[in-house]
Amino acid sequence: ARAASVFPSPPGPSVSGSSNADRARRLQQCRPTTLYHCTALSNAQAILRQKQFYAGNHGFIGPGIYFSRNPESARRYCQCRAPGPRVVLQCEVKLGNIKPALKGHRGTGRELLAEGCDSYEEMNRDSLMLPDNRDGQI
Repeated sequence: ARAASVFPSPPGPSVSGSSNADRARRLQQCRPTTLYHCTALSNAQAILRQKQFYAGNHGFIGPGIYFSRNPESARRYCQCRAPGPRVVLQCEVKLGNIKPALKGHRGTGRELLAEGCDSYEEMNRDSLMLPDNRDGQI
């Protein structure tokens, strides 16, 4: 699934680390990684129709859009609350610089930008997270 971004990036540099322009350059040069996202069938149909993902309000390392490196993990870690059957979408995701995080960490896009990172990977679990898709990483 490919999703188009509709969220504008916040202007200007962060407090420290990198600016939005630095991040955009990093992501433009980044090769996409094939990852898997599990959700309800109705949500998957909306993602494909609208060509965009919406960040969830909860998750292992904070609110965001979650992926796994294999489809079985995506299905196992799915926290979707919508009714109906679950399906797994294969996605091309530009992870950029990945920040390791412990379960329970409440990661944010602002934190990533300040540290020159673009996504989170939960340590000891096949779980990667983007706080949003405002820069078209998916």
